Amino acid sequence: MNLTTPLIDRLPRDLLMSPSHAPAYHRLAEYFALLITKGAVRAEERLPSENRLAQHFHVSRPTVRHALARLAAAKLVRREQGRGTYIN
Repeated sequence: MNLTTPLIDRLPRDLLMSPSHAPAYHRLAEYFALLITKGAVRAEERLPSENRLAQHFHVSRPTVRHALARLAAAKLVRREQGRGTYIN
């Protein structure tokens, strides 16, 4: 995976399309946690906006917010009001 490519272009669009019993926010949070722990995203890299992620994954903005809140609680990302969400 090329880390110079914008993050949104490195994310699969069909991630949440496969059948699963897990809620979409959980699958989204798990996917980002995997990317972070595997080093597929850089520290301090800014995630796309909630709206952009929601459009990309075909989910609602609250679903994205819930996933990002789980990542923040796990200290994998930090959220800065009015600025965005960044990889720790």
